[in-house]
Amino acid sequence: MFTFFSMDRVTGTFDDLGGNVTFNERSTSEEASICGVFPGGDLMVYIIESYDLDVYIRGGLKQRYYRFDPENGKKYELFTEWPDHRQFGNIFILDDERIFLAEGSAEDGQLLWITDQDGRSRTPLWDKPSGYAYGMALSPDKTTLAFHITGAGNEFNHPGCHYSMNTVSLTDGTRRLVYEKPGHLMFGTDWTADGKLIFQDCFADKDPAHRFSDIVAASKDGSEVRYLTEGQSSYFGTSFGRPDFRSGGSNYPLPLPDGRIVFTERSPGSHPDSRYDPSLGNHHEDVYAPENAAGGARLVIYDPKTGIKSDLTGYEEFKWDFRPSLSPDGRRVAYTSARNGQASEIRMVPLDGGEDIHVTYGHGESGADHARPSLLDASVIGRFRSSFIK
Repeated sequence: MFTFFSMDRVTGTFDDLGGNVTFNERSTSEEASICGVFPGGDLMVYIIESYDLDVYIRGGLKQRYYRFDPENGKKYELFTEWPDHRQFGNIFILDDERIFLAEGSAEDGQLLWITDQDGRSRTPLWDKPSGYAYGMALSPDKTTLAFHITGAGNEFNHPGCHYSMNTVSLTDGTRRLVYEKPGHLMFGTDWTADGKLIFQDCFADKDPAHRFSDIVAASKDGSEVRYLTEGQSSYFGTSFGRPDFRSGGSNYPLPLPDGRIVFTERSPGSHPDSRYDPSLGNHHEDVYAPENAAGGARLVIYDPKTGIKSDLTGYEEFKWDFRPSLSPDGRRVAYTSARNGQASEIRMVPLDGGEDIHVTYGHGESGADHARPSLLDASVIGRFRSSFIK
């Protein structure tokens, strides 16, 4: 099963074959989401009161977290012993049911913690708030966390380096700078099956809108760094949608279990249907401007061992394919496809060839995005929503 989002902030689901599309009721006063699954099957749920993007960026949303048993409907609140409770982010549930989380905002810096469920017994991984770390990913052996970091007070970002790539050990708190480069922004972390980091390098000094990047693979200690693309040929900072329902956000490469990588490759000279206006503030800078549109982007499969690259989707003028996500059975890729000025859609394509199918244009055809695989079946998601959504 996959979950996805519509541009009018309605969530939905569809099955592994792209069928049985359903939409959830919109919450009127609160927004609830599943942010983790405990080893025994209980859900970790957070509830946001009065969601606002600008407040979210400042780390000031009012949030509550719960452990929820979907079988019997029982729930209890988490982190009740946390002093001066704030908005958390990048939460992982570890195998022993302890919880990793990041506390803090881009303005004030962050601390990373490993905590019990009440928040009473907690261990900081950093000794003081330092920068703003996100884009986090847990290593296959669950011992190391990778992340990019930016912001004031971050001793790992040297002058002129916008974001750096880092790791931290969850066993002893050791931090390592993996990679940075003056004028560049390292972003979007994941791990390959053999324990390598994969992320993106955006030449931010020349591309302040962060539209394009190169794909990079690195060892977790930074001793080996390899560029898998060149010429900023990957589509990184997306901008798309109808004039009345615009969206955007970062686009990550997708590592496959067999070692190959799916990423978005743009056509030479391409540009999305928008213009960059930094005076409008963070996450509001991209303005619909169809006169700027050129080219498009496709999904490709790249094998780092052989250097062979093959199409997963094809180029079409003014069509942008991005945000690949692997189905739970590992046989298909769901992705967002957007044509200039039109509602974006979710599509699904088999990895090894076959029909590329349309799934949904979202609730009210407002546009669909962020197809994410879920190991939960529809009945579990239904019980969660009936318990938490008003």
